[in-house]
Formats: sequence, C-alpha cells, structure tokens
Amino acid sequence: MENSNQRISLILLSLAFVIVGIFIIISATRGALFPNICLSNFKMYSSGEVVSEEGDNECLCVKGKVLCAKKRDGDDLNQLTISDFVRSNLQFEYDYFASGVSPDLLSKPLGVSFTSIVTTEKSIEVQLQQSQLCSETGKPAVQIGLYNFRENTLTLLNVLNSIESIYVNPCTVTLQFKINKLTISDLSDFKLAYQTEDGQSTVADVCLYNKGIYNDGDNYVSEDKCNVCRCVGGVSRCSTDRVCK
Repeated sequence: MENSNQRISLILLSLAFVIVGIFIIISATRGALFPNICLSNFKMYSSGEVVSEEGDNECLCVKGKVLCAKKRDGDDLNQLTISDFVRSNLQFEYDYFASGVSPDLLSKPLGVSFTSIVTTEKSIEVQLQQSQLCSETGKPAVQIGLYNFRENTLTLLNVLNSIESIYVNPCTVTLQFKINKLTISDLSDFKLAYQTEDGQSTVADVCLYNKGIYNDGDNYVSEDKCNVCRCVGGVSRCSTDRVCK
C-alpha cells in the first residue's frame, strides 16, 4: 500500500512539473505564437482588454504584453513612459480615412497632423490624422488610446497592435481623443503634444486666445467682438479692418 501511495505521489508530482513547464514555455513564446494574446494569472486576454484594475492603477494587454498605467503627480516631465499614461474618462476612436499618405502629412513630424480641437469647461476633444499601415482590405491595426495631463501639458498616445504580415499598405487613419472631466485651469502656458510608443514627441501649434484653445488654421472672433482672428503657427493674427461700435 505504501509503495502504491508513493507511486501516486510521484506521478502527481511529475504531472505538476509538466504543467508548470508547459506554462513557462507558453509564457516565453506567447509573443511569437499569439501576438494579440496576454497570459496573466493563468488567464488569457485579448489585446486591448483590461487585465486588472486597482485604485488608480490599470493594466492593459498590449501586443502580447501586460502594461500598467497609473496617475502620478509631480513627476519629471522630461521623459514619459507607458506607465505615465491613463485611459480614465477617455473616449478613443480610430477609423480608416484614405489609402496612401499625402505629401503634406508625410512632411509633418512623426506623420501626425492635428486636424481639430474642441474645448469646453470640463472636456477637450482632439482629432488627428496619422500615417499608418493598413490591411489589404483597408482596416487599421487594433489600437488603444492613452493620455497624460501634467503641468498643463496634454500628451496623447496610441499603442498599435500591428502584425507585419497583415498590415502592409500605407494609409491615413483618423484618431479621435475625447477626454471628459478635464479642467485646464491656466491657458497661459497650455501645450498639446503627441508621443509615439518609442518616446518621440511633437507639439501642436495651438493658439491660446481669450480663454480658448484653437488649432493651427482655425478662425475665431477677436476680443472686440467684431474682427476676426486666425491661428497661424501658434500665433493669433487678428484683423483690425472693422470699427467696433
């Protein structure tokens, strides 16, 4: 009886080692075999799914890796990492815009153009166009939007889950970031930026005028209520043709 129990124990122990070995192999190779799947705590998550949430921390499945983002106040702004970005109160959408990429968009830093900025007292909505690679049927890669707002600088980021064998055709994609419950208390030094996954960034040529944020090329009413201003390269240029009564 004792020998039988020992054999059963050895079999169970061997089986446990096999299971652990398989788990280690899958964990080590999942990025190559399943680029859209994350494995965490013996559970599988698709790219874009929330793996865990605790307080201000949120962990996401991105490109086969679990990345965690959290709010941190007072940190150094010189270098933002993925953990500095959040998704709270963010509505993010992406959509195919056109095949190919225009020369104008290609000339923009990082292949990104800020096309629209709409602000209210407690929200901001920013639309961008970006040079990406789409599938042969015109579908953009699955992507997640994130943002960081610190020291009056709003930085936007989208993480792409692209597979080289599928996304091969140059295309233009529209990105829509709408952040609710965001209060910009001081417009005097507000900055709007976009950052890539590898840390490169570019700053938009926005104009700060009469308590409003305007995009490069926008027209708006001047403070005198009768002339018109235009945002040109981050500078408000206002006409003086009309005499206000």
